[in-house]
Amino acid sequence: FLHYASPKQEGGVENPEKNELAINMKSFAKFVRTCRLSSEACSFFEIQRASVRPSLLLPAGDEEWSLGIYEADYGLFDFFEALVRIAYIKNYGLSALCDQLNKLVNTQILPYATGDDEDKVRDLTQRSSVQMIFYHQRNALRKFFTKRMKLDNSSGARTISLSDFIACLKASNQIEEELTTTAVKEIWLATLSFDIAPDLVTEDDKNLEVTLSEIEEIMTRCVLQKSKVAEDNLPQQTDLFLKKFLRSNL
Repeated sequence: FLHYASPKQEGGVENPEKNELAINMKSFAKFVRTCRLSSEACSFFEIQRASVRPSLLLPAGDEEWSLGIYEADYGLFDFFEALVRIAYIKNYGLSALCDQLNKLVNTQILPYATGDDEDKVRDLTQRSSVQMIFYHQRNALRKFFTKRMKLDNSSGARTISLSDFIACLKASNQIEEELTTTAVKEIWLATLSFDIAPDLVTEDDKNLEVTLSEIEEIMTRCVLQKSKVAEDNLPQQTDLFLKKFLRSNL
């Protein structure tokens, strides 16, 4: 828990003066990726949906579907409960929950959980200066995702496919010589929490989807691919990219 936890955020900014620690959704995504918890049969969204508080996920009455999952975090005991819920949905072919949890902890959590994520680009996307850009645009991002919710999807996932994302990039005139559709596909595969052979995926793929908490990394990778910016200029270029993208797709 301590390997992934940080002071709880207020207004999108960590407050180190408070003693309460939590794992935010960004760190939780890294935890899922590092421990190889997701797969084609068990997506990151399914893990999110099983592990967060229902009030952050489900609609209240006739209101629009909540996107509070975007800001969900896990205190220590929330994290323990999340592990139990993840073990239940992964099942492992075992009938007893205690056996499922034992399998999860001993075969996937303990062997991998504190391993290093060696992806330098991913580390760049987690910088507070970049995350603050997405925080300021969170309402527009939610609106963008709400328009693309697949409420008739049997999994209930609010996701966007590779094909849809490329269409949005074209709508905002951001597919160009540096950021080609092939490059976007490579970025997509690099962001997924599980490995899949590139030759199995085409640029019009509608099956491999990402959630709201993953789209930020994809957009940041697109900025780096598109402009080859220096690290210090990444927040400003991400801001410009995001505003242009949202302006054309809302």
